[in-house]
Amino acid sequence: MKITNWYIKSSVIFGCLLAGCAIGILSTIIGSNSVNIIPLSFTLSIFPPLALIIFSFLKNKGIIDLSNPLFLYSLFYCIFFGFGGIIYKGDYQDNVEIGGIATIIGIIGYMVGYFFSSIFQEKVSYDENIAKRTTMLFRSVQFEKILFFVGMVGYIFYILRIGNIPVFMNDLEQARVDASVKGGANLRILASFLILSATIGFLNISLYKVHNNKALNSSRLRYILSIIFLLLLGNRSPVYNILFTSFLIFIMCKYQGKFKLSKLIPVSVIGILAVISFVGGIGAYRVVNTESFSSYPEFKIFLSNGDYIGLSLYVFTHYLSIGFENFMRVLEVVPNILDYKLGKSYIEPLLTVLPGTQYTLDMQIKMSLNQGYFGGGTVPSVMGEAFANFGYFGWFFIPFFSMLLLRIVYFKFTNNHKNMFLILIYAFLLNHFSNSLLSGLASSSIMPFITLIVYICYGKYIGINKHSRKVFTHES
Repeated sequence: MKITNWYIKSSVIFGCLLAGCAIGILSTIIGSNSVNIIPLSFTLSIFPPLALIIFSFLKNKGIIDLSNPLFLYSLFYCIFFGFGGIIYKGDYQDNVEIGGIATIIGIIGYMVGYFFSSIFQEKVSYDENIAKRTTMLFRSVQFEKILFFVGMVGYIFYILRIGNIPVFMNDLEQARVDASVKGGANLRILASFLILSATIGFLNISLYKVHNNKALNSSRLRYILSIIFLLLLGNRSPVYNILFTSFLIFIMCKYQGKFKLSKLIPVSVIGILAVISFVGGIGAYRVVNTESFSSYPEFKIFLSNGDYIGLSLYVFTHYLSIGFENFMRVLEVVPNILDYKLGKSYIEPLLTVLPGTQYTLDMQIKMSLNQGYFGGGTVPSVMGEAFANFGYFGWFFIPFFSMLLLRIVYFKFTNNHKNMFLILIYAFLLNHFSNSLLSGLASSSIMPFITLIVYICYGKYIGINKHSRKVFTHES
């Protein structure tokens, strides 16, 4: 690997950041009375994304690489654990300081993973003549159609088994959970293939800019229909995953992940408003259409005044604090009630396919806390999930491993930014590892495992290895 002056300078700067984090932890341990750990952890969590923007701006003449995993992962980490700790007002205040220390350890973990991953950086070659792009597009659209068909079959039978469309049912918050149970996990998973179909369809549309192409026009139609049908199920996460992954695919295909700062600012404002409207809006719709929520003190003031915008903002703000709040809950039950999982929870979603009742980590936490609220389980957050499995060491190891994997795949993508499979798999991983900071990498659903398997099959089907066999060749 060729080490440039820029790499040495940036390594020194970020090395100083790590040293600062370590000093922050030591100062907290030695003199906790003189250091407020939550503001410190929030301040330190801002540094990585902010520093990356500044250094990228100076190095690349105003161009920011949004596809760099350090930017998105550290930004979401800052929001869910740095800012989440600031706005947390829950019951488990005795655990807050520990949560702040864990947040700092996690920052050190993913920063070490970021630099350690550099040893895997390699020079590669890619022969455009080998890549039969027309053939690959044809096969990609075919694969997308198959996924859409499977998804629609599962969706139709799922709705028929429920006997109604969840979003139009009374007491929406409980109705969507009841519908999920009544519809059955198998049909729900099949219906989720619409997510995969829409994502691949958007990849086809973004990578092949062909006007009046019937195949791509049909991809656009399937993309829109998938979003509409999934919205009717009353859950926001499937559509959010489609839209967020689509955004990543778009900037990777059109801009190779790079944005000018002058364009990034207005795009960021629009994106933030869109996320608030989507997450807060759907959350507020659930509250309005769940009769029992009208007696909740936190909702009552908004509902009585008809302040639906305020309700949306409240729901969105609460959503940002869920990760840190549930992390505090995990500290309360592990190991006092639940034993350390020692890595088992990461495969427990796979065990749900076995006969009998198999509980994932989110449900185990909910039952341990004797919670009876509407909805599914209590998602632990990545840091809570890490602690539930590996104790204190997990706070360093899981962020370290996450960033290590993301940056290795990022190197592959930057060396071959037109490779359909690499775009798809990197967009999926970047979306999953960043957004799963809130819920946990594998706390409740088998869908991430299925997605990975399907995407690998996709790469095989379109012939990515056959047509791109030089992609991973190392140049000395």
